[in-house]
Amino acid sequence: MRLPFSIPFGTVLVFFGVILLLNPLYIGVLDLDEPNWYRYEASQVTFEDDHVNSSIEVMSFDSEVACLNRDFRVCRLEQYVLENDGVNYSSERAAGPGSGYRYAYLDGEFYRVQPPRLGGNGTLSLERMEREEALGYISTPVNRASPKIQTAVQTGSVSAHDTLPEANELIRVGENYYVVHNTASQVYHGDTYDREKRTGQFFQYSLMGVGIIIGLWLVLRGQRERVLR
Repeated sequence: MRLPFSIPFGTVLVFFGVILLLNPLYIGVLDLDEPNWYRYEASQVTFEDDHVNSSIEVMSFDSEVACLNRDFRVCRLEQYVLENDGVNYSSERAAGPGSGYRYAYLDGEFYRVQPPRLGGNGTLSLERMEREEALGYISTPVNRASPKIQTAVQTGSVSAHDTLPEANELIRVGENYYVVHNTASQVYHGDTYDREKRTGQFFQYSLMGVGIIIGLWLVLRGQRERVLR
């Protein structure tokens, strides 16, 4: 048998047979044996004169910036520092960077947190920054983000079997900013996770086995067609 486009039928059978024989190389990448999954969506973020806008309500925009999230206790502290032009501070542990953030967003302005020296007395203060300068430090260019984050920004959503470390962090695309956030998930624990994983492994290995059997049959049938041609 010869196909209309002049490629011998036996050659076509061998080609697809080899593809199926190699199926463990690409089926394994699908992580069919991993029952946990997470769905992430990208939301554009804009900075207005006195507030931040997003297409949906996001609990946190960036861990480096106080008051872009919902930690009102931290916001009250930094607002107090701003209104009093700094406050005296004495502690064995400095605030600001030691507390997980280096910047603050207050009344529509960005500030760099200036903590006292670690273990000493000093003044906790804020240094005002231009918005573009602050966003340049805070955001991550999309070409330096992980492939999953890039897919979410480019297509609007992405699915993953693990949490994305860069979720809820500002991603810069040209002059636009996005945040990728988790919108749905299915997470198993303990015995339930083990049971679901075994089920997934059985399905994955069965699929690989069937592919190998069919692939082997196609290769043998194709070789026969080529010999009889």
